Amino acid sequence: MSAPSIHDQAYPVKHEEPIAGPMRIRHRVLQAGGWVLAGFAVEKGIAVLQLVILARLLVPGDFGLLVASAAVLLAVQTFSELGLEPAVIAKPDVKQEDLHVAWTLSVIRGLVLAGGLWMGADLIAVGMQIPELGLFLRVHTVGILLQSVQSPALFVLLKKLDLRRRVSFDLSRRVVESCVTIGLAWRWQSAWALLAGQLVAFLFGALLSHWIAPCRIRWSLNRASVQSLWSYGRYQNFTGWFLFTVMGGGDFVVGRLYGVTALGLYQVAMAIPIMIGIRAMSVISQISLPTYAMLQKDRPGAMRALNLHMSVTGMIVVPSALAVATLAPYLVPFLFGSVWAAAVDPLRVLCLFSIAAAFCSVMAAFHCGANHPELQTKIWAVMCACYVSAVVPFTMAWGLVGAAWAISLTFVIGLVLHVRATVQLLGREARPAFEPLRWAGGLVAFVVLGVLMSHTVPSMKQEHWPAVICGLAGVSVYGWYLWSREYSRLRTLWSA
Repeated sequence: MSAPSIHDQAYPVKHEEPIAGPMRIRHRVLQAGGWVLAGFAVEKGIAVLQLVILARLLVPGDFGLLVASAAVLLAVQTFSELGLEPAVIAKPDVKQEDLHVAWTLSVIRGLVLAGGLWMGADLIAVGMQIPELGLFLRVHTVGILLQSVQSPALFVLLKKLDLRRRVSFDLSRRVVESCVTIGLAWRWQSAWALLAGQLVAFLFGALLSHWIAPCRIRWSLNRASVQSLWSYGRYQNFTGWFLFTVMGGGDFVVGRLYGVTALGLYQVAMAIPIMIGIRAMSVISQISLPTYAMLQKDRPGAMRALNLHMSVTGMIVVPSALAVATLAPYLVPFLFGSVWAAAVDPLRVLCLFSIAAAFCSVMAAFHCGANHPELQTKIWAVMCACYVSAVVPFTMAWGLVGAAWAISLTFVIGLVLHVRATVQLLGREARPAFEPLRWAGGLVAFVVLGVLMSHTVPSMKQEHWPAVICGLAGVSVYGWYLWSREYSRLRTLWSA
């Protein structure tokens, strides 16, 4: 007799369930969506406030040092990624043994990575031409160990759309990190405050995870579980390599060519676009990926979910990104101070990246939820090749703006590849789902025209009013489209 699955323990079967299957899924998605969106709004509000305060307490070089250290840690973590979380989420029947194996592999990986980085920290500092990085990186490796011992049952919370506890976990950790970091930054006035805040948050998260998502931990390398997790996770591993090269390669190039001050400016320019196009969509993917996994055998249901996902993305991400691009010359000095003014132009370019990344995220969740992770590996391999060939020459030629264009154009290419792969999976009937994307493309072109006019006509360069007028006009037209077309379409799809 087989052991009961985690699903059966968390959600016992009720034979007198009066609600139909699609309605149960819809109710769970709606409930999870409420928690996720509320949690995201609060967490990112805290994050923005933290960034604004820290930008006035610290200098760009402090941010650059932390980013350089974090980039190294992220690199080794990415290239050793085992894909445990998505493998657990996608696996139909998760047993306790799978969680034991996932935790064991995570701890072993953490020990190996921390030991290797501790020994090689000085060599890395010399290679990046940042002498102060060696000691900073050694202390930062403690974070890898703390993350590795988190409860593997956190994966199950995502799998079953039980996001109330997951959101509580993320918010609690964010509040602790913000309070500690701001307090230490006010007292120390150095990059060590940023690092100490992170480590305290990692420690708090490791302890809290076992209370939020309790799991009986023991060492296990059960062969069947290892093979099961690896069969899916290997694609996430390869995809993670390519993804990191695209998302993190610019940090190494900018830091190596221009130093930690330029790296700090680049990271602040990336902060808002990443929050809009990556962080917000990763939160939505916490709902959409398990939903697509539930609908693997329900093609019409998967189509409706994809249409909904694309529509919501068009309604949230596109206006937000283009508003930031239009108002960037006023937004950056107001939020961060005049010392960060050099981040304005790369920020504008990166808003294109945020839109393309958001729509890519929609289709990536669909591919993985439909159990086709190999599509993501192929797409990211092409994107990686494009980015590697562009980032160094672009950055050398145009500085931070060139680095921004390299990643933005890479994601535009990736968007085309994601659309092609999705059409191959679903056929021509998937094309109506891309209507928000077509409207977004027209709006982007309109705003880019205004920005180019502001930069190419000497009398307009300091005023920025052509970009503002084009941006407001474009957002107004797009708002009419959302109200007249997308709102009614969303209601129809949700009630179908």
